[in-house]
Amino acid sequence: MILYPTLLLSLIGAVPTVVKEIKAWHLGVEAAKLPLIQEQDELWKRNLDCVTQAASWEVDGPKRMTVKVTLCKSTGDALLRYFRNDWQPTYRWVRAPEKWAKE
Repeated sequence: MILYPTLLLSLIGAVPTVVKEIKAWHLGVEAAKLPLIQEQDELWKRNLDCVTQAASWEVDGPKRMTVKVTLCKSTGDALLRYFRNDWQPTYRWVRAPEKWAKE
């Protein structure tokens, strides 16, 4: 017989949070950023071939910022690369809406 059923239920309810914290710790990121990191990882794997084969467009932005956009024809996703002379480049995939991928 369980003496403290509410304690047991609380511990069981905390399992998903603990798993998320462990994954974030393993990757070296904050737990709040874990969904973004996982989505970016999935998009990199899904679009890896597009990075070298797709056409890119470059746009000069304000304050010497440069933005390069690469569109993946097979998925519709876009890779954004933005940087300035004194910045490290930042890479971010933007997922195309699912309805676009079906057309």
